[in-house]
Amino acid sequence: MKTWNVGDLILKSPIMIAGGVCKTPQSIIPYLHHDLPLGLVETGSYTPDFSPGNPDAPQEYWIDTLQSGVNSWGMPNVGYKAALAAFDAMGLPNASIAVNIAAFSPEGFAEGYKLFASRPYVAAVVGNLSCPNRH
Repeated sequence: MKTWNVGDLILKSPIMIAGGVCKTPQSIIPYLHHDLPLGLVETGSYTPDFSPGNPDAPQEYWIDTLQSGVNSWGMPNVGYKAALAAFDAMGLPNASIAVNIAAFSPEGFAEGYKLFASRPYVAAVVGNLSCPNRH
């Protein structure tokens, strides 16, 4: 089977699920099946602290109804530490997800990288420099 390399990551497929589809930690579960032709599942973006998202966006529809969304809305997120606690509680397999982080300073990005990169189930940490929640 052909594999694809993205930096140091070796993926079994060039197809991935991105953060807007898997906005909450729990929303990644349907995509973690070994029989799906996915190279990686990305979740987030998460910011250092809880963010209610941008107030003019139809957040309830995206989060409550679809359990996913379009990141251009500036969707709400639980924050780094709450997301990390949820992932830890899920018992994820090693190197199974990419975590998308957004921050408001270099220190905020460094904090997110240190928190998420230390977990064996995180294959990559993606720095989202254009997240709408950054205002």
